Amino acid sequence: MEKYSLHKWILFKEFPVLYEWIINLFGYKEAIEKFICRVTKKFDSRMILDVGCGSGLVSISLAELHKNSVIIGIDKSMKMVKFSQKTSNDIGLKNTVFLRADLSKSCPLKNDSIDMIVTSGALEYIKLDEGLKELYRCIKKDGIFIIIAIKNNIYGRITGLIFGFDPYEENTLIEELNKAGFKEIERIPFLEQKWLDRMKISFIARKT
Repeated sequence: MEKYSLHKWILFKEFPVLYEWIINLFGYKEAIEKFICRVTKKFDSRMILDVGCGSGLVSISLAELHKNSVIIGIDKSMKMVKFSQKTSNDIGLKNTVFLRADLSKSCPLKNDSIDMIVTSGALEYIKLDEGLKELYRCIKKDGIFIIIAIKNNIYGRITGLIFGFDPYEENTLIEELNKAGFKEIERIPFLEQKWLDRMKISFIARKT
C-alpha cells in the first residue's frame, strides 16, 4: 500500500508549482539538466521514456536535447502530468507526450518499444522488483536505462521523510537490476554539483 503523508499530498497532487520551486533550490534543477545532457547526448534514441516525470524537469531537458526523439513522460499524479504538458507547450516543444500511469501497476507501453528509459526519484515509491520487470518489458534490446536514485544515508532518509518514501540500498538496486535482466551496470558520478553525490546515486545499464 502506498505510504500516505500530508506533505506528499500537497507537493505532488495539489501544488505542482510548489514542487517546481523546491527543485530549483540550491541549483538542483540546473545540475540535473546538465547531468542529463552529459549522460544522454551520445545516444541516438528515438523513443525515450521518463518514469515519474513530476513537473517535467527530466522530460523537458531530454526534449530540448533530443529534438528528433519522442519523449514520453509518465506520472501517477494527473496534476503533475498536466503541469508538465503545459510547461512543455509554453516553451514550444513539439516532441513531448505526458501520460498518467502508475508503474506499481503497469506501464502503458508496448513490449520492446522504448530506446531509453530515464527515471529520477520514482523507484523509491514502488516495489523495486516489479517496477524493474515492467520497465525491462518496455525497453528494446540494447536499450539504455538511466537511474537517478536517492542514497540510503542520512541525507536520503531526511529527503524520504519530506517526500514520503524509503530509499533503497545501493547493493539492492544493483541486485534487482541484474535480476530484472539489465547488464553492463555502471555507476555515474555527479560532476555538475558535488553535493549531489551525498544524497543521489546514478547508474546506467543496458538490456542485453
